[in-house]
Amino acid sequence: MARLESSPGSGGVAPVDPDRFAAAITLRAAQPSVTIALFPDYGTREVLADVVEAELRHVGGKSVTRFDVKDADSFEQFLRQPAMEGVAFVMGLEDSLSKVAARLNAARDELADRRAVIWLPVDSYAELARSAPDLVSKSAASLGEPGCVGGAATTHELEPELAALE
Repeated sequence: MARLESSPGSGGVAPVDPDRFAAAITLRAAQPSVTIALFPDYGTREVLADVVEAELRHVGGKSVTRFDVKDADSFEQFLRQPAMEGVAFVMGLEDSLSKVAARLNAARDELADRRAVIWLPVDSYAELARSAPDLVSKSAASLGEPGCVGGAATTHELEPELAALE
């Protein structure tokens, strides 16, 4: 797992412990939120998605439904489905991000209500931030630093809760 470093001059990617990441997403999913999960490669994404799903199910009591959203039509189909009680993993947006970004931006509140986790390659984050600034501000930029876990608090602020889960 990776997260964008926002310290001055860094602009790089730092590794993140998958278990801590899963715990942070589980904490975020306790309330309506939209999370942006950045991954370095697709093999890592699959491993991390499985770890996060297991944590959500075991600790958070939440089910996970994965949605493969490859284009604007499949994103609209996802939005037309009734909201679930669990967490929605939205995957595959990177291939059509330029075509879907405006709709993602407009649907930010709806995505938060669905407790959505949007999985994107690290190198797609800049395009998402440019193309869907309202979504990014709701999910990650409001944290004061871009990152892989969005919502109302930074992972630093969640340290006591994360430590309690370990």
